[in-house]
Amino acid sequence: MSNDLDNILPTGANDDAAKQAGLHALNDDLFAEDDDTAFEVEAAEGLAQLAPTQVSFIVDKLNADLHKKLRKKKKEKRGIPSQQGLYITIVTLLLLIILGYIVVRKLLE
Repeated sequence: MSNDLDNILPTGANDDAAKQAGLHALNDDLFAEDDDTAFEVEAAEGLAQLAPTQVSFIVDKLNADLHKKLRKKKKEKRGIPSQQGLYITIVTLLLLIILGYIVVRKLLE
């Protein structure tokens, strides 16, 4: 997956400025729509009540959580399921075969 798709907001030299510009654009989009539902209106009002530092903190936390979930999903897809029971069975059978060989050899001597 491209690194650009993982980031909610762009990062660069002016990290805070880019975040603020993105948040202002988001806020403008929320108020620009005519057919806002009650949920969207409440969300916009709640966003307007937050301080810019709080919004920046929340966006950073959401971005970090998104990265964690994406990494976890990638690991789950790549991982081979545990076959510990199979390994124990194979080792036990090998030990029984070796023990049986030793017993038969002692009896034939």
